[in-house]
Amino acid sequence: MIPEVAWDLIPEKIEAPEWALRIAEKSNLEGRQLRAYLFAVELISDFLNRFEDKHYLNTYYFERFRVVDISAGFIPNYSKRRRQDIDFSRYEDYAFGLIIGVDADYYDIFANS
Repeated sequence: MIPEVAWDLIPEKIEAPEWALRIAEKSNLEGRQLRAYLFAVELISDFLNRFEDKHYLNTYYFERFRVVDISAGFIPNYSKRRRQDIDFSRYEDYAFGLIIGVDADYYDIFANS
């Protein structure tokens, strides 16, 4: 369960597209669940708007990985795992953000040259 204080990670005001508001209304989302959904939509939309080709993610090493999944929401802070002291009842053990899943085989941009 998400700790109560972790909900503070979600801003009060979120600019949401009309289609997202319609989906939220049909899904009867209210309160903090509505804000979480709209914030997730905003994060995913912002990510997609930053890339010309929305199917690939360019990396520092000039490799392009095919994006196979994009998710947004509460994310456990697994960077603490090596210390074995994760307490998911605590706020600081969570973030609200974006996860981008990529294909293990990178896309060779020079393959068809």
